[in-house]
Amino acid sequence: MGLFDDIFKKKGMPEKLNIGGKEIEINADAMVYSQMALDAYKVQNYTDAIVNFDKAINAQPNNQNFYTMRGTVYEDMGNDVAAERDFRKNLELSPNSYIGAYRLGMVYFRKKDFENAINWLKKSYNNLPDGDLEGMGLGKQNIMFVAKKVVIGNLGNFLTQVKRFEEGIKYLDEAIEIDPNYPNPYMAKGMAYAQMGEPRKGIPFLQKAAKLGIPQAEMAINMLEQLAQEQEMESSSNEELELDFVFHSSDHLRYENGIHTSGPHGGAPRAIKVEANISGNEGYTVTMFNTDGGQANVQMAPKQMKLVGLDNQKIQLRGYGNDNFGASFSDYGLTIHHNEGNIEKCILHMYDRNVDIEYLN
Repeated sequence: MGLFDDIFKKKGMPEKLNIGGKEIEINADAMVYSQMALDAYKVQNYTDAIVNFDKAINAQPNNQNFYTMRGTVYEDMGNDVAAERDFRKNLELSPNSYIGAYRLGMVYFRKKDFENAINWLKKSYNNLPDGDLEGMGLGKQNIMFVAKKVVIGNLGNFLTQVKRFEEGIKYLDEAIEIDPNYPNPYMAKGMAYAQMGEPRKGIPFLQKAAKLGIPQAEMAINMLEQLAQEQEMESSSNEELELDFVFHSSDHLRYENGIHTSGPHGGAPRAIKVEANISGNEGYTVTMFNTDGGQANVQMAPKQMKLVGLDNQKIQLRGYGNDNFGASFSDYGLTIHHNEGNIEKCILHMYDRNVDIEYLN
């Protein structure tokens, strides 16, 4: 006796069942073949699953669910051409099928056609059933089920991929509200903030995704930490510091290609003056004087520089633009080492010669 023989009495005879006041046509042959196909699908015997879904469809070609199921098998086999054909047939027979629309959207996603993927997932979203079907026990190895949180989470993710961040994050938040332990929308939201130029804001969501079991989240956290630090450094570099001082040096050391070549000299007084740009441009003017014998004589002509680095221990300046003779100021730089505002030493960099001169306090 076959699985459905006791219900449908005689194989090959169409029957109708009244479900919720609606008559549903049942075809015994189609039901038997579809069950055989599902049994094969569960053990990943996709070839037999396709063969039996073909038979089910031949027996009952107007059953929209068979196309969704066969399309899903093709999808799992990597045959998106056949899968798309079946999902479109499902939607032709049942235009409000949220599963058919979702699976068709995922076909477009794999084509990297985000706009069509978004359109079909929105159609799926608009036809989602009421209530939490997953909470009722559906979803586990069920070929005819897609969880609401998955549809909504993927829709939000795809929207962020096309930089529709505000809209996408609303869907991601909705997916999180449905299931706070679903990790994917946290991951997508964290990466969305990174794309928006707010990596620091995205890190907590990646940490939550990592905690919930997404292994790639840890790598993404490290990437966002680095982006945030670079962003903060750049922000600090763009801040205009009020630098106006003269650093008096008693002696200096010379380095060529990183190798100490001379100094100290037993006394070689110099003075390095840093002030607001005397040309009225952004940044600063750096001038170095020889103060030997108590007289201040210009030893390095004024160089136009701007802030390129800043932390709790040093301030980094780099030349920009050219002098009146066309010489590049970018060949020069100055690093000011300090301790709570007290200057300890200055290092003049001559990049074109790979020379550093360290002026000591």
